[in-house]
Amino acid sequence: MADAKITFEKCVLDSRDLGSDEKHMVSRVFFSLDIGGEVYSDLSVDIKHQLKGQDQIEIGKPFGFNGILNDDEYRDCVKRFYNSLVESRAAGLKVQSGQEPKRGYSVFFCHRQFEVPGSQKKKG
Repeated sequence: MADAKITFEKCVLDSRDLGSDEKHMVSRVFFSLDIGGEVYSDLSVDIKHQLKGQDQIEIGKPFGFNGILNDDEYRDCVKRFYNSLVESRAAGLKVQSGQEPKRGYSVFFCHRQFEVPGSQKKKG
């Protein structure tokens, strides 16, 4: 098993096209993965964030990658990246007392890297 570098490039946040509604914020994160010098580009993952009640975030499997990732580390990296965007978006909202912030589709372009230990290239 090798360490992987995950490079986050873009996030489509709170998209109705992906399934966002009054109970869930659904987003898609785009990234590339470098495992042992082999780069897998144009990967993405969907994130479903429960808004009411328990603050629960579901992180899917990456689209476009068939190798082995350390799931816990992978999900932790995606969650940290996603939370940083949600927090920066919330910091930019000005909310009147007693009102909920307005939600809406946002796209973030950025370049952030994380290490994902214990990953493997796809077989074949």
